[in-house]
Amino acid sequence: MNKYFTINARQFSKASLLLSAFSHKSLPHLCIDMLVLYVSGRGVMQPYGEMGLVEFTAMYLISCVVSSLTSIDFGRRLRLRRDVIGASGAILSVVGYFSLANAAKKSPMIFLLNIQFDTILVIPSILN
Repeated sequence: MNKYFTINARQFSKASLLLSAFSHKSLPHLCIDMLVLYVSGRGVMQPYGEMGLVEFTAMYLISCVVSSLTSIDFGRRLRLRRDVIGASGAILSVVGYFSLANAAKKSPMIFLLNIQFDTILVIPSILN
């Protein structure tokens, strides 16, 4: 499992750049990631017609690799010695795309008890 489903700054395989996004530390971690991916993915694909399944899948998988490479870079710069797993970085790219594509709209987010807010407000909260 450590060889293909985790990444760290010291050692990693090319396959782990993608496969680490399909490994999670705990069931709550997995559930929260899947809920956010479902809500923001639906927002990107269905109501607005922004992209189809193939484009969405490509964006998500590329985001998995880019977030893994970013984790490796930060790990090396900060001399961290821990393994990284999970899809949070890739999911964050979907949330960011959703927020920018729908910046002028108010969007209900199911995990926020259906509270309506300006979608563009997500970006500053991500950056802080």
